[in-house]
Amino acid sequence: MKIFNKKHFFKEVGLTLIEVLVAITLLSILMLYIYSIVDESTTTKDRTIAEDRQLLQVETALSRFRLDFSLIYSPLYFSAIKKKGRSDSEENQRLASRFKPSEKYPQITEKGIPVPIFEMPDRQSIVFLTSSNKRKVSDSRQSNYAWLKYTLRSNSIEDQSKKFAPNELIRYYTPHNPYSKEHDWDEVKPQLLLRNVKSLEFLIWDDEKTDFVSKSLELEKGGKAIRGLKLVLVWVDSMENEHTEERIYRPLWPYFDVTLDKDGNTIDGKPQD
Repeated sequence: MKIFNKKHFFKEVGLTLIEVLVAITLLSILMLYIYSIVDESTTTKDRTIAEDRQLLQVETALSRFRLDFSLIYSPLYFSAIKKKGRSDSEENQRLASRFKPSEKYPQITEKGIPVPIFEMPDRQSIVFLTSSNKRKVSDSRQSNYAWLKYTLRSNSIEDQSKKFAPNELIRYYTPHNPYSKEHDWDEVKPQLLLRNVKSLEFLIWDDEKTDFVSKSLELEKGGKAIRGLKLVLVWVDSMENEHTEERIYRPLWPYFDVTLDKDGNTIDGKPQD
């Protein structure tokens, strides 16, 4: 750069080496600071997306169960269990004479309708019949009803989180021939709903105890309709943080005391206490 000087008409001036080094150092510090901000923002974005994706998977799995359970089917919501020695109409007697108890349908109602089981082989498994299926093709063997089984299995992939949460939540779903005599879950391909599950527990509402219990004798015998279910799910995210989800589900069937007839008497013809 040329500047005017009294002694010399023009004088050449410029930056010294120290000034250049100081400028380069300041510029490097500034670039490192900007890079750290960008890198932290990118890491935060990726972590947030991963967390949102995991939460979405959990909500999707629980929403799938909510729909299936809310449409659980049993004639016990509108008809009581048939008792021996009770007089029936000719139509009900005809239906009852054709009924043969099986693994899936161990009992029959007063109206001659087979009662599907509601089974809990253990605390982390549940089996029931639902009407949530929608027949895709008319006049096909597929039914609007489907048998479902929710349970856990060991993780199918190896990763670091397996030692903290070694299970997967799976769903067995079979809408074909729902009135077959037995369950054959080995022939049904399971649907993976959620990985990295630490534990799962199903609890059933008990009217007498007014609380959720692991099992109910009346339910095991198939003599009572389900009124409520609690699901307790413990899962681990990618940061190895443990989360607990507690949800309560109810069927869409309205409450109706099927042990009473239209006159307010019990099905045995005795007045209500």
